[in-house]
Amino acid sequence: MGGRPRRTARTAATIVILPVIHRLHLWNEADLDVVDAVAWYEGQRSGLGVELLMELDAVMQRVVQGPLQFPEIKDGVRRALLQRFPYSVYFKVGDETIDVVAILHHRRHAKVWEERIVK
Repeated sequence: MGGRPRRTARTAATIVILPVIHRLHLWNEADLDVVDAVAWYEGQRSGLGVELLMELDAVMQRVVQGPLQFPEIKDGVRRALLQRFPYSVYFKVGDETIDVVAILHHRRHAKVWEERIVK
C-alpha cells in the first residue's frame, strides 16, 4: 500500500462577518454648528454653503460606513476631518448609533465639544 499519505476529509467552517449598521444622530448643538457654518459660507459666496453641505455629507457617509477608521482623540470621541473646509466632525460610536457631538471650525477651541459631552 504505497508511500502516499492517506487523505482525510476536512470540514471547513465558514465565518460570515456582518457589518454593523449604525444610525447617525446629530446632537442639536451639532445641527446648529452646521446651520451657522452654511450661513457664513453662503454670505461669502452664493453656493459655497451648499458645497460645504455636500462635503459634510460625504464625510458623514464615511463615518457611518467605518467609524473606527477615524482616530479617537479623547474619551471615546473620534474626529473626522473635512478636506476642503477647515472643519472637524466630532462623534461617539455607540452600539446602534453614532452621535455627532459637534461640527466645528479648526480654530474653535476643543473645550466646545468637551463641554457638550459632560452636559
